[in-house]
Amino acid sequence: MTNFYPFPECPYRGVFVRNQIESVRALGVPVEVFAIKSHLGRSEYLKAPRELYQLLRRERFDLIHAQHTYPLYMVWLIRAMLRLDTPIVLTFRESEFMRPEGFRMDKKGVWAKLITSRRLKRKAISLADHVIAVWSGLMTAIGFEGPYEEMASGIDLGKFRPIPRAEARLELGWGPDERILFFPADRRRRTEKGADLLEAAVALLANKGIALRVEYAVDLPHDRMPYYMAAADAVVHPTRFDASPNVVKEAMAVGTPVVTTVVGDVRQVSSGLESVLWTEPEPADIAEKIEAALRLPQSLEGRTRLEQLGLSEPSVARRLARLYQEWSK
Repeated sequence: MTNFYPFPECPYRGVFVRNQIESVRALGVPVEVFAIKSHLGRSEYLKAPRELYQLLRRERFDLIHAQHTYPLYMVWLIRAMLRLDTPIVLTFRESEFMRPEGFRMDKKGVWAKLITSRRLKRKAISLADHVIAVWSGLMTAIGFEGPYEEMASGIDLGKFRPIPRAEARLELGWGPDERILFFPADRRRRTEKGADLLEAAVALLANKGIALRVEYAVDLPHDRMPYYMAAADAVVHPTRFDASPNVVKEAMAVGTPVVTTVVGDVRQVSSGLESVLWTEPEPADIAEKIEAALRLPQSLEGRTRLEQLGLSEPSVARRLARLYQEWSK
C-alpha cells in the first residue's frame, strides 16, 4: 500500500516502489497493489479509506506492506475496524523531518506540518508490526528505539549498466564535445533537491571560463535515466536532505562520476570511491567538486560496491520475500 506510485500521467513518481514490487513478484510472490493517486490532489486521501475498507473486507491477505506513514495510519485504523489480525510491515523512508533549519518545504500550512511531524511519524512506526528503514540514521534521528531492519531499495543493474558516453550521447542527440551535467530531479517540483545550488555553482564555473550545460530530469521516464546518466560528464545531486538516494546508486551502477551531498546512506554506500565526490550544500564547494569530476573517467568501482553490498534488485527482493514469509499470517 502506497501513496507514491507511477501512473501514466506521472511515470517518474515512486518508481522505486513499483520496481521493488515487480522484483518480488518475479520470485513468485503474489502482490496486490493499493496505490493512492496523491498526485491528483489531497482529495484522493479522502476517497482512499472507503476503497481500502471495501478491499480488506472482501479479500484476505497474509500481510500488508505500507510504504509510507500515512497509508500506515489508514490501514491500521481499517484493520482495527474490521477486527483483522493481518500483520502490517512499514517501510520508513521519509526524511522531511531532517530538513535543514530555515529551509521551507514546497508544501505550506497544515500540510507542511503534517509531512514534517516527527511525532506523527514516530507514532506510525510504533503501530507497525515490523519496520523496515531504508537507512538506520532515520531511526536514530526520529528517536525510535524499537526493533527494525535496515533495507535500502535495490538497483536494477541490468537497466543501469555501463554505457559508453559516446553511445549514450548519440542516443540522446547530444553533441560529443559539450560539457554536460545531469541533475536527476525535476527542479520545478523538488526545490529541496538543490537545483538552485547547482545553478549557482555553474555560474561560478562560467566565471572561470568553464562552460557547462545542465540537463534536468523533467518528466523523464525511468527507462531513459541510464542514458542521461551515461551521457553526462557528471551527475550532480546537491540535495539538502534525503534518506537513501537511489539516483546516487544508479549513477554508481552506470559508472558516471557523481557529485553529491553527504545525506542519508551516501557515506556508507560510497565511502572510499574516487568516482563519488562528496560536497557541502554550498555553491563554491559544489563548483570545486564538479571541476574535479570533469577530470574523471567512467568507472566500474561504484557498480562493484553495489554488488558487494547486496543492493541489486534481486538481492533485496530475496531479503524482502524472506521477511514476508516470516511475518505472514
